[in-house]
Amino acid sequence: MHMETVRNEFSKIPAVENATLSYEIPDGNAGDVPNAFRPGQDSTKAISVLMLKTDASYLNTFKIPLKAGRFFSQPDMIGDSTNIILNETAVLVLGWKDARSAIGRQLKLQGYNGTVFTIIGVTRDFMFGTMQGTISSMIFCHVNYLNQYRFLSFRVSPGNLSKAIETLQKN
Repeated sequence: MHMETVRNEFSKIPAVENATLSYEIPDGNAGDVPNAFRPGQDSTKAISVLMLKTDASYLNTFKIPLKAGRFFSQPDMIGDSTNIILNETAVLVLGWKDARSAIGRQLKLQGYNGTVFTIIGVTRDFMFGTMQGTISSMIFCHVNYLNQYRFLSFRVSPGNLSKAIETLQKN
């Protein structure tokens, strides 16, 4: 909970539009790549997905558009811990016809003790790594599920970037 307090305090700084806690940033380096499958499906037919462990502010901070459903609740709710969000590619690869048809459905991840996750949202596809790469299947898991994060990222207001950085360094 301490890092959530730090994030919230930084969010109060006028030069900061958004602040987010996550284990990954959009740099192509996913910390976890589990295999995902639908309950009742043969787990040997699971697909590899990039897992992004994020808080509720991640989409707004990195300007990732939501296509259907919702993202995690603000403030970070413990009830969101078994909710997940997929990208469009994951929806199609997992066998749903479109983003809306995946909302409310369930998913399992190999290596996650049989936890059944509920899909609450779908993001538009976006480049997680270099622009020369392909778009991978991705899921967003709430940082509270595993309580792992290593990045505190900011979106600063446009204008005087040097002043914004100076303000952040003072805090």
